[in-house]
Amino acid sequence: MIYEKLTPHSATPIPKSTLTHAGEMTNSPSPFIIPTTNSTETSTLSMPQLSCHSPLGALTISEDDHKIVALDWGWGRDQEETPLLITVRDRLERYFDREAVDFSDLPFTPYGTDYQKKIWAGLLNIPYGTTRYYSDFASEYGGSARSVGGAAGANPIPILIPCHRIIGRSGLGGYSGMNGIDDKRMLLTLEQPDD
Repeated sequence: MIYEKLTPHSATPIPKSTLTHAGEMTNSPSPFIIPTTNSTETSTLSMPQLSCHSPLGALTISEDDHKIVALDWGWGRDQEETPLLITVRDRLERYFDREAVDFSDLPFTPYGTDYQKKIWAGLLNIPYGTTRYYSDFASEYGGSARSVGGAAGANPIPILIPCHRIIGRSGLGGYSGMNGIDDKRMLLTLEQPDD
């Protein structure tokens, strides 16, 4: 049997070479290998991706089975305009134009543990332009401030699932974006009204 290789959270391009069950290298056009009954053949499946420009740099949105599974920094290798990816790209453009966009009605299927998924679902309830403390979030959803921070840091769909809106009592905390805390600060500033 050939093993599946899934890397939807990678912010860097995935090499075309992949390993089969026996360790041989293949030049698959896609990083996703689907198990087959015959070990001498492989089937490939591509995950639709669409990239866009943003003040944070290039972003790539990935879709699987008509649900958003990742938002990564960088320009994706393969581009495919699906209705869902076009909708998300258009909302992101409005968001970066300082429009109060609600992403919570989008279909998400992030890969993660049950605890992480619970935290990510809770993050969708933090309104645009507001923040919550890690510790308060932990009291409401379980765990500790540190475990909430760990789940937020593992969020594979940042911005859309707004992990940037959760902060520490004595500082902003961390952020998994390409430029770290600078990206978080920029997103929080973007959501504040003009003075």
